[in-house]
Amino acid sequence: MVRELRFSNLTEVEGELDRLVRARDVQTSGVWSYSQILNHTAETIEHSMSRYPQLMPAVIRKTVGHWFFERMARRGYMEKGKFNPSAPKKHADGDEAAAMKRLRQALKTFRSYEGSMAVHPIYDQLKKSDFEKLHSMHIANHLSFVEPVQHSQMDSKSKRSTISGTSSKGKPGKLTSKGKPARKAKGLAKKSVKKRK
Repeated sequence: MVRELRFSNLTEVEGELDRLVRARDVQTSGVWSYSQILNHTAETIEHSMSRYPQLMPAVIRKTVGHWFFERMARRGYMEKGKFNPSAPKKHADGDEAAAMKRLRQALKTFRSYEGSMAVHPIYDQLKKSDFEKLHSMHIANHLSFVEPVQHSQMDSKSKRSTISGTSSKGKPGKLTSKGKPARKAKGLAKKSVKKRK
């Protein structure tokens, strides 16, 4: 199941990260693991303050690329399923706590960053405010494949908590986590359930 998330700024991103941290268990849809998603989004933010490893030809960036960014910014979301040559080809678990720490640090550094922004590999030169929109939409796109696991019973040592998401129409949605450890799902293709301590 894929959630419909829409973030227009980094404050909304950080709110969702807080909700995911409070959830004890998450599951991911698709090929990427939770740590792969967190590391990828952190790396993209880091590159925007230094340099991206590869660039499309300038003529494409300044024409088609610029047009695509303007169209995406007006819509307020990034379309799913677009080809990404640097995307992981297979699932690989990793240190989720370290990946979350890396993403949070990247967001913090970006907020205070006052230097020149890197040339984006597709969208070319963007202002910092445009990069904030881009990072917000990019993270929303990837976190839509991450969902707190819903449990049928409450853990005697945990209190019930509600995790809010945002629907495609901008209305708050509710995802409930009751804190009980998830049982490992069997036979679920391309879906990973992770228990976090």
